[in-house]
Amino acid sequence: MKVKEYKLFKSVQKTAKQNNLIISDNNISNGKVLFDFTALNSMIISDIEKEIIKNDALKNVCSFSKESFYGSEIDSFTTCIGYALYYAHPVYGKTGKRLYVIMQLAKVQHTHTERKSVYDAWESTKTEYSDGYMQPVFDLEVA
Repeated sequence: MKVKEYKLFKSVQKTAKQNNLIISDNNISNGKVLFDFTALNSMIISDIEKEIIKNDALKNVCSFSKESFYGSEIDSFTTCIGYALYYAHPVYGKTGKRLYVIMQLAKVQHTHTERKSVYDAWESTKTEYSDGYMQPVFDLEVA
């Protein structure tokens, strides 16, 4: 798998706009964190479940905490639970100062459970996604 190439700029907002990334202002990290959720487009799950994955990552994932364990009860008859792994791409300026980090969704193990009524047993459907991309061994620099 090829390394995904991003259009990098000094500004977090411009980089996010050019690459369709989402900016996170979570309280975990001191710097700006951008998220690349394009991998969710290839998964066959509902939009609500995709939003659950995104919202959990935006709250709990940063460059030193790259895993997300999420779960939610959508309604009385539908739930989802899973694990998502993100790869951190730190972006540095010409002076060597870290400007921001791009977190790329790399792997998801998702379980959707459903039942028809309160008297029925739960039926589970597992969905897995992996892009085959390994953890990057280099940093990105703004040109």
